[in-house]
Amino acid sequence: MRKAWQLKTAALIVAGGRGTRAASTLPKQYARIGGTSVLTRTLRVFVEHAGIDLVQVVIGASDADHYAAVVEGLG
Repeated sequence: MRKAWQLKTAALIVAGGRGTRAASTLPKQYARIGGTSVLTRTLRVFVEHAGIDLVQVVIGASDADHYAAVVEGLG
């Protein structure tokens, strides 16, 4: 007997941009507004949403350290 597939909802956040038009040394998704990065604010919305089962973030190849700092405090 086959098991029924359980549908899940995933959020894909594309955060690999360089932010060159913002004229900053830091990609804008890691820029802080009121002490919190733009990406942290975005992630919280999806992580805390009851209808989202999985959150996947796409980052730039050289952004691993920035990303690690952003997700450090998320649950």
